[in-house]
Amino acid sequence: MSFPTLEELKMSNKDKNIIEELEDKVLESGHKLLKTVTEKYDEGIKLQIATSESLTAGLIMSSLVKLPVAGWAKYGCFGVYDTDAKRVFNSVTVDDVYTHMCAKQMAIGMLKNSTATFAIAVSGNAMPYFDQLNRLGEVFIGIASYGENDNILYSTKSINSCLDNEKSDFGKKCKSWIKSQPNKNTFAKRSDTAAISLLIRLYTAYAAMEMAVEFINDQSLKTPSFIDRRKTENDKHRGCYHNNIPLAKYPENEKLSIKCVNKSLVCNASDSCMRSKSIVKTIPKTWKTSKKSKKKQKPRKKN
Repeated sequence: MSFPTLEELKMSNKDKNIIEELEDKVLESGHKLLKTVTEKYDEGIKLQIATSESLTAGLIMSSLVKLPVAGWAKYGCFGVYDTDAKRVFNSVTVDDVYTHMCAKQMAIGMLKNSTATFAIAVSGNAMPYFDQLNRLGEVFIGIASYGENDNILYSTKSINSCLDNEKSDFGKKCKSWIKSQPNKNTFAKRSDTAAISLLIRLYTAYAAMEMAVEFINDQSLKTPSFIDRRKTENDKHRGCYHNNIPLAKYPENEKLSIKCVNKSLVCNASDSCMRSKSIVKTIPKTWKTSKKSKKKQKPRKKN
């Protein structure tokens, strides 16, 4: 099969409208989550969010980052799209990654491999194979955080974006996409596939953050003391290097050569602890200078 052109992947204006509506819902749920986390912070519970995202590949965290508030609450994310990425970064051991157990292991693995205190994980099927078309939109969500006595609390659930939105234009889109490819010899339009997969990812982000808010409100969460100790250790440094950072899972046990291939002559910049002022461009100070306001002309006196 030939690789599709960019034009083939572009969505119709009608699909774009559905997507924009769902993007607004994602931002609303993100705003609600950050507001809830901030309220908990005022109570002395610091929930710093980390996400482990398979099909969304970072969409949840990037949606939170779109909102320029509560920056302290955003730890980071793993875009673990490939199964091996789930194993390397989140210590996932289950074979079938489309399961509640996978979502659980991703969320808990995110906590264990970081100093974050609140984890959101999603794994699912935005684009199933022909023999599993009935699983279109099936996603597993995992939430994990810390409770009393430093116990890890977690919750999982499954959703189906197409079924949850069955009576809307979203649901109709799912049905037409499935009908358009009754066997492995027929394919839906590339633009429809692009629209469906994005809608499923957006709805997943929305549902995951809604579940996160519910989890926070339902559970008695605590910030473990060992998290503060970890952060303190991670902040220790000598010169330009930090000490006590966890070792890489796959250390360089083979003598691999490392070679800079930058086209410009700045390879030595990556070996320096200092910011390369002579190389890095900065915004000129004139940007800060406001334009002089024009003096208002005095009205002429009538004779």
